Amino acid sequence: KITGASDKPLEKIRLFKNDRLPNIAVTVDLLTTGVDVPSICNLVFLRRVNSRILFEQMLGRATRRCDEIGKERFRIYDAVDIYKQLEKVNTMKPVVTKVDITFSELEQEITKGADTKLQDLAKDQFLAKLQSKKNHLTPLQQDEFERIVGKPPKEFAKELKAMNTEDVAIWFVSHPGLG
Repeated sequence: KITGASDKPLEKIRLFKNDRLPNIAVTVDLLTTGVDVPSICNLVFLRRVNSRILFEQMLGRATRRCDEIGKERFRIYDAVDIYKQLEKVNTMKPVVTKVDITFSELEQEITKGADTKLQDLAKDQFLAKLQSKKNHLTPLQQDEFERIVGKPPKEFAKELKAMNTEDVAIWFVSHPGLG
């Protein structure tokens, strides 16, 4: 148990961060400012937090990239409905709201969508998904991507981000097969 009253709490936090076990932290204060444990994949809320800022700091601990474990997402287990309670004031919104949506489905939403806002959202989701996946491609997958797109995933993501959604839709129509 690590608390502010613990003997050598910073050392215990360092051990928690670097050792394989224990790998579960049940706390409020441990997940606020100054703690950096990128491998956090699950957040469990067992009691309410009355501060939006504190809540967002906790969410921020789980949003950190962790290539060492191939982290692409994190989960929130919320036994007290804190996420729902703070949803309207929470400034940290997920980019991809449907994690199992495919690149093909997003491409379809970008090219055939009737609502500009939904097309913009699909573009943002496509980019977020690409940013996440590009670091985990095998050399064969990278080669296939470059063959279809004509450039490496990192360069393509940068270009796509700079384009407006209408131009992205035109690009997808003229380059079928990426999804």
